[in-house]
Order: sequence, then structure tokens, then C-alpha cells
Amino acid sequence: MRASPYADHVTRRRGAFPGSFNPLTIAHLELSQRARDDHDLDEVHLIVSEVALDKPSPPGPPFAERIAILEADAAEYDWLHVATTDQKLIVDIAQGFDVVIMGADKWHQVNDVKYYADSTERDDAVARLPQVVVAARTGTTVPDEFLLETDDSFHDVSSTAARSGDRDTMAPQAALRWHSYDGHPGFVGWWECVHHTMNGSTVNVEHVIEQIHADGTFDVYFEGKRIGGGRHVEFIEDPNGFTNLQEGTDELANSGPHLVLYRLSQDTLEYCKAPESDGRPTEFASPKGSGWIYGAMKRIDDTDPRVLAARLKGSDPKS
Repeated sequence: MRASPYADHVTRRRGAFPGSFNPLTIAHLELSQRARDDHDLDEVHLIVSEVALDKPSPPGPPFAERIAILEADAAEYDWLHVATTDQKLIVDIAQGFDVVIMGADKWHQVNDVKYYADSTERDDAVARLPQVVVAARTGTTVPDEFLLETDDSFHDVSSTAARSGDRDTMAPQAALRWHSYDGHPGFVGWWECVHHTMNGSTVNVEHVIEQIHADGTFDVYFEGKRIGGGRHVEFIEDPNGFTNLQEGTDELANSGPHLVLYRLSQDTLEYCKAPESDGRPTEFASPKGSGWIYGAMKRIDDTDPRVLAARLKGSDPKS
């Protein structure tokens, strides 16, 4: 564990709350407070894995910035602390604590045999857990002996929804700090270009990857060599329900401002853009004669060989 005050803990009751907190939400805070009150905890530690289980390249700000945002919110409570760890499994992270706190989805993950050699190893690991408290979530079941009662209004709050625009559910400092990013936090990372159509004609984008930075800038690489880039300028909430609208400047095409429609769905990012003078596209397509450009990208991990080649050959400007 790192970056957490563990001194003088012998007589203090401590709770471990493992998670990505990407971002921290009002439900995370409520669960921490309720666990502290109901189980006489002196401290609650929000513990973030440096490489999260099943989430090797999560969306949002870089890891160090996510931790700084967490610490800003935790600073409002003298009993709430932040730690990082190289452990991935909750059964390992929770060792040495008096209570482990989790949501219903994490409880099911803890009991999933796919994360262990076999069911015997799973059962042994679960038996080593300290006292378990689990918050309910709509559509999930929790054993009564572990259930931590929270108001129904928190059951559907999630970091995923917060990232997608439900900022009212973010913790106060998270909402402020995420607004300070020029780029959409869900776009940050490395992407493989899988489709690109210009004015009805498909363009070969094999071997093309893109890196989008937290400040809204992006760099494009072909076979490891940087071939261009640009900057995403502004985000506008879409009244029609798409994840985001974005106005961007395409330096690669050197064609000036474009109005861009974006749709982010898990690890797929679609875009459709048109010159500013033509107005914003109304669908994700590139009909012949429209002047629209449509493309799609798939998120890739930063350990992908193509990313390593880009950093080696292209002198990744922000790595």
C-alpha cells in the first residue's frame, strides 16, 4: 500500500474500500459514511489498484491525476484516506483491515471462480476476508448478513453514468476537477482506427492508431510514426441523447474547424464530422455527396505493441 496514513492503527478500527472511483460519486461517499457509522470505524481507506482488475486501460484522466482528485475529495473528511496498491484482488487488498466495503457488483466478482485457480482457492480466499459489508444495487442480490442499508436513491448511482454526463452524482471535487479537462475524460487513451469513410468512400486505416490526451489534444500514428494531430476544442451536451457533441479542429487534414458528433459506447468511439460551414452532422454516416467524414475506433491498452512502436519511433510527445 502507498500514500495512506497507516501509523498508529493498532487500536484504530479501519475499513478498506477497494475500487477505481473513476470518478468518486456521492454513492461512494454515502457508503463510506454509512459503513463508518454502522461498524464503528475510525478510518475508511479508498484503495485504488494501479492496474485494475478487468480494466487495464480505464477511461478518464491519467492515474496520477485521478488519485489527486480523490485526495481532494477525501480531504474534506478527517477519517477518509486514499491509498494505491499493486494488488488487484479484493481478497488481497483487504488483508490487515477490520472491515472491507464493496458494492454488490464487487461482491459477485469476489465470488467468481474465474479469478482463482479453482473453487477451493476461491473459498479459502473468501474465508480470509475481514468483516464484509456490501451495498445493494438495483437488480442484484446481497446476502442479508453482509448487506449495508443505504437509501434507494443511491442504488443506481455509478461512475459509468457520471462519466457519461450525470455530473450531479459526482463527488464535489471530482465534478469541479473533471470540468477542468478540455478533452472529454472518456476519450483519453490509445485507440485503434477500425473504420474511416470520407464522402461515401472507405479509406484504408489499417495500422493507424491515435492517442487522445487529457487536455484535448490528439496524435495520430501510422506504423509507429507520428503523421499528424489536432485538438478537440469544445464539448456541448447533446439534447438528442448522444454521449457528447464536440467541436474539433482537424490539423491532420488542415481543413479548419469541423463540427463533430461523437458517440462513446464502452470501448468504441464513433465520430462524424463536417466543415463548420456545413453544420453539424445529424447521424453517424458518410453518404456520398454529403461531405461528412465518419469513423470508428476501438480502445487499446497502452502495452499494445503498436503503442510501444509509436512511443519508440514517433517520440510520443506526452508519454
